[in-house]
Amino acid sequence: MKAFAGLLLLASLAAQAAAPCRYDYPSYSRAAQLYSEARNGSPQGLLPALAGRLQQLTGCVLTPRELPLARRNAMLQQHQLQLLLLAIQSSELEPLLEFVPLFRLPLQTTVLAGSNYRSADALLADPNARIGILSGALFPTEIEQRLATLRQAGRLEYSNDRGSLYLKLQHRRLQALLETTSWLGSPQGTEGATLRYLSFQPEVYLTVGSYLSRRMSPPDRSQLRQALQRLVASREVSRLTLHYLPQLQGQLRQP
Repeated sequence: MKAFAGLLLLASLAAQAAAPCRYDYPSYSRAAQLYSEARNGSPQGLLPALAGRLQQLTGCVLTPRELPLARRNAMLQQHQLQLLLLAIQSSELEPLLEFVPLFRLPLQTTVLAGSNYRSADALLADPNARIGILSGALFPTEIEQRLATLRQAGRLEYSNDRGSLYLKLQHRRLQALLETTSWLGSPQGTEGATLRYLSFQPEVYLTVGSYLSRRMSPPDRSQLRQALQRLVASREVSRLTLHYLPQLQGQLRQP
């Protein structure tokens, strides 16, 4: 019986080893450069391209799953989701998750072309400015601390709909937007206004990377981490990013 039990255990371990790892990754179909579907239903954009390269390097099966940003963050913290391909490094998602940096970008605020603001710092210091933020957006710790003060003063407006924030900016119901996805350009249907972007002085950089749940199978986490690091070291992440987001030319930095 002991020998039979041992054989069953070995068979179970062999089956587990042979089975590929499978994980969902959040997609964001409201930004076609990140994710969209072709006419035949196949996913396209930066997220599927990155997922495809990870699949090739690790054998893991990575499946897109449409999720709002705020819901995505909650599911990660509740361990209902174990992989996030592109996100801003933030203390909000740590220490339950391991962060693998991919590239860096300057953080900017979006204002109308006729705005009198000269910098993002001047905007955040204006007590009369109302600022729109996408629900679930993640920011560096230094910015989160400043936002806490603005939140207490009632100067922040949150929305799950990025397009609605841009429309409110156009109609001057908001003075600016602070979002980590401003480099995607204005959403479809909100191109009517002329926009400009304000940087912080000195510049504040966003570190964009992937999050791996610490409850993920250790072998899976190890091979996904190593594959991501390999893509960064070979600059393939940068090439893929600039292919789908050419507007980032000159802004992209190594992590």
